[in-house]
Amino acid sequence: MKRPLPLAEGLLLLPAAVILFGLFLAPLFAVFFDTLGDLSSPDLAGYARLVADPQVQRGFLFTLEYALASTVLSFLCGTLLAAAFQVPFFGRSWMRIASLVPVIVPGLVASFAVLALFERGGVLYRVLELLNIPFPRIVREPNGVGIVLALAWKESPMMGIVIGSALAAVPGDTVKAARTLGAGAAQAFFRIQVPQAAPGIAAAMILGLARGLGAYAIPNLLGPAYPKPVTSLLYEALEYGNLQRAYALCILLACLSGTIAAAYGKWFGPSAADQAGKRTWRPGRRHGA
Repeated sequence: MKRPLPLAEGLLLLPAAVILFGLFLAPLFAVFFDTLGDLSSPDLAGYARLVADPQVQRGFLFTLEYALASTVLSFLCGTLLAAAFQVPFFGRSWMRIASLVPVIVPGLVASFAVLALFERGGVLYRVLELLNIPFPRIVREPNGVGIVLALAWKESPMMGIVIGSALAAVPGDTVKAARTLGAGAAQAFFRIQVPQAAPGIAAAMILGLARGLGAYAIPNLLGPAYPKPVTSLLYEALEYGNLQRAYALCILLACLSGTIAAAYGKWFGPSAADQAGKRTWRPGRRHGA
């Protein structure tokens, strides 16, 4: 049974609760109430029409596809970066600084960089043309390959920083003890460090997924004409003055992000890390277990 929160501790948490509600939850509630029309007789028919719209359905599915794909790719690249920077080598500090370039580059600049490299007539296209090598379609490809590559390029360094911090927080004595008992480097990494760093890894992936769902410049410049991402549909609604539709799209996008974050936190968050910690590596019989 959880101990009831004392009054003094509750008062100490009150300012944080007020800030959380005032800065994060209150604007969402305000937008949601605006979609209901007259509050004396709230109407949810607008949401039903929006969900039934094939363009909106395809837009949400397409947005979710490239956001998930870019998150997985940036997670893999970020994990490699984090693992590489844990090993001392010449020029590591300069490489660490260079790896942060995608983080500070705006999404619009990253989009034009991808266009300059991968667009037909771009640098890579001309080089492959000289070598008589067929050039695959990347920019404005129906499956959003260009979007995934650009988002992963931007998010990988930040993912690597968060994952590296989570891995560095694992006590070194635990890893050394596992190595002493016969675990290899890969075993110690995947069965000791990764389970204990699971909350940080989960946070990194949730942040990457949220940024992918809310990206505007990269999907609109590098994506196909159809289907349109949700951010593009939202901007069009604002441009044509259809605030009800824009607000409703905002709420649906927020619900999608919240649902994924809640599910991911339940499956791979701290509680999952605790369960994974119970299944960490143990020495085999040949070590006298």
